[in-house]
Amino acid sequence: YSYDESLFRERWLGPPGALKKFWDAQKGTRWFQSHPILSNPDIDLETYFPIVCHGDDADSHRRRSFCCFTIASPLSPSRS
Repeated sequence: YSYDESLFRERWLGPPGALKKFWDAQKGTRWFQSHPILSNPDIDLETYFPIVCHGDDADSHRRRSFCCFTIASPLSPSRS
């Protein structure tokens, strides 16, 4: 964030309005409705952004393996 705020916003928060659209779409889901953070009446979801995490072990040379872990934002425009 401190390095390049506009890049952070582009990659993590998506285009303008994407964050609000995401939370509005989640309001009807069971996981969202039962999330403990909602017990705080002062919560402002516009100050929280979702992340997607994925981890997996990968085989390597000589039977060694290593863990690959990625973190991304579901709000970021996809790049091919």
